[in-house]
Amino acid sequence: MEREDERRRHRRVSLRVAAKVYLGAEREPHQGYLNELSEGGAYFVVTGIQAVGSRAHIRFLIEPDSECESTGRVIRAESRTEGLGVAVKFGYANGSFRFFIRNLQALSNEFEKSDLLADIRNLEIDIQ
Repeated sequence: MEREDERRRHRRVSLRVAAKVYLGAEREPHQGYLNELSEGGAYFVVTGIQAVGSRAHIRFLIEPDSECESTGRVIRAESRTEGLGVAVKFGYANGSFRFFIRNLQALSNEFEKSDLLADIRNLEIDIQ
């Protein structure tokens, strides 16, 4: 049987960045964390329940002025001790988003990675 990580087309980067997660028509965000990111998708943890197949829109700013944006579908949701783990497969990511991911993947140590992650502002995930 083929392992899931052997089927991946894009290298993942582990991180833990706080995110505001908006579910459906709710006006108040849930607190969540973006745990993994790649050019092909993302994995985040949030409290709340969301159906597989929902659309996802992830956006954030990188200082000083790059807007990173991607859209995709929720392909998996699983219970975790800290909330619900949600996997998103991207259908689109803008050039700034792809550039940011490539820079993040190129960093060789955690100190450099944490410096780059510190530049993230206003991370929001909308699930519809």
